[in-house]
Amino acid sequence: MTILQDHLRARSGDLRLEFDRAFHFQRSHLVEVELGLAATTLAEFRVGLASADESAIYLHTVEARARSGRRAGDFAQWLREALELPALAERFERIDPYLTTLERVRGRLLSLVDRALEEERA
Repeated sequence: MTILQDHLRARSGDLRLEFDRAFHFQRSHLVEVELGLAATTLAEFRVGLASADESAIYLHTVEARARSGRRAGDFAQWLREALELPALAERFERIDPYLTTLERVRGRLLSLVDRALEEERA
């Protein structure tokens, strides 16, 4: 379980936001927590991507783009800079995380990595 899920389970009562005549502004806090996963190769990255919590997919695709103002998320940036795989990074950038679920984003990213690993072996 994630920290947020544990927190919400510990709270009692109705957690839905109730609307009345006034709009009540709220803020959120992004809390980054080390998952104990690291990668230095594309194969290691694939293992981490497949097993990381869904919130990590959000952080490194959606939040990273919003935070930095760039069109590339953290994954694409790392592929480009650390592994020098600009073509794969470009394919990662083309995935729009806003139009689907995070699990589908993960699946598409894994498919791209699998294809790149197959090309490496050939």
